[in-house]
Amino acid sequence: METLINNTETENTQNLLVTAEIQTYLRTASNWATFLAILGFIGSFLMILIGLAITLIGGTLSSLSNTPDSAIGSAILPYMGIFYIIIAVIYFLPALYLFQFAEKTKKAIDNYNQELLSAGLEKLKSTFKTLGIMTITFIVITIVGYGTLIAFMLQSKILS
Repeated sequence: METLINNTETENTQNLLVTAEIQTYLRTASNWATFLAILGFIGSFLMILIGLAITLIGGTLSSLSNTPDSAIGSAILPYMGIFYIIIAVIYFLPALYLFQFAEKTKKAIDNYNQELLSAGLEKLKSTFKTLGIMTITFIVITIVGYGTLIAFMLQSKILS
């Protein structure tokens, strides 16, 4: 019975019709995807520049500091800069997938190419998958962070 379902699904996908209206929607989505991807590239680039600046400034300040308190504060800055760079690289991935979706989908519509359309939609799937994983990760980190903060607050209240 499973073979019958697969055959039916294959027949349905081979008969899928992309009308002029659907092509218009895909082209509009592609244009917006290009715009958002370029903003993502710019944002990633700026985050890398800021991360490098923070890393360099932190390294310089830690070597110039005379007091232990200022040395500790400036010693954290290079790690913050590295964190910014890591976040920028992670942020770059969905922008890249979105840009690839836009380019492949535009070419598919212009050339009436089913394979390019499929490849473009696969990149859109990758965009949403990456954003979903990033969102879940952020939620987990937030919950763990707040849980840790509450645990430290309770512990300090109990000890004092």
